[in-house]
Amino acid sequence: GTLLFGIPYYRCAPDFDFKVAAASFLFYVPIFREFILVMGVRDCSRETITTLLEHKCAIAVNAGGIYEMVHAPSDGPETVFVQKNLGLFKLAITMQKPIHIVYGFGENQTFTNHCTTFLKPRAFALKHLRLGLPWISGRFGLSLGCLPVLPHPVRVTHVFKRDLLHPPKLDDDSQDLDQLALDFFLRYRAAFTDFFNVHAHRYLPKPIADLGLRVVRIGDPPLE
Repeated sequence: GTLLFGIPYYRCAPDFDFKVAAASFLFYVPIFREFILVMGVRDCSRETITTLLEHKCAIAVNAGGIYEMVHAPSDGPETVFVQKNLGLFKLAITMQKPIHIVYGFGENQTFTNHCTTFLKPRAFALKHLRLGLPWISGRFGLSLGCLPVLPHPVRVTHVFKRDLLHPPKLDDDSQDLDQLALDFFLRYRAAFTDFFNVHAHRYLPKPIADLGLRVVRIGDPPLE
């Protein structure tokens, strides 16, 4: 998903240095590693992201990471996950970099994600091996487990929020970074929800759009 965001972003600003953050384990796969490096994908470790930001790169990040690959439902409600430690927001605050909200409407419907199928072993791989293993099927119910086969005939539309979300100022070391990050996350959740509501009924099937958007911090109780 984040790699697809880079294509329209690059077309809008071809002179902008744009990179995509991806899970570290992908860079241990020969040939595939070289392919994604050429495509502008980089390891999502904090050290790498910090270096890229220092060089004034824009970075596409899937805030929910591999957790979202396993747990995001394809039949609604649309769900965006963020990591429990709010590292994305802490990094934005400490480096004073804004967040640009982007959403791929229809992307969750490209394949059917069977969130509860073989959940225990996939949750084990997620927790202990840091592997996101979605169990998906495509058109006609065709499935090879974690591998995509034939996508559903849906249209995917990437929409960019017009305004950037700027982080609060970190004036001195006495400020509570955890509280600032939590406040920033709550602003992000409200802005993301409003943005989604403006576009959902245009780009999503009505039954899914009607369910709205959930922005969930991993580990928090589900929102009603």
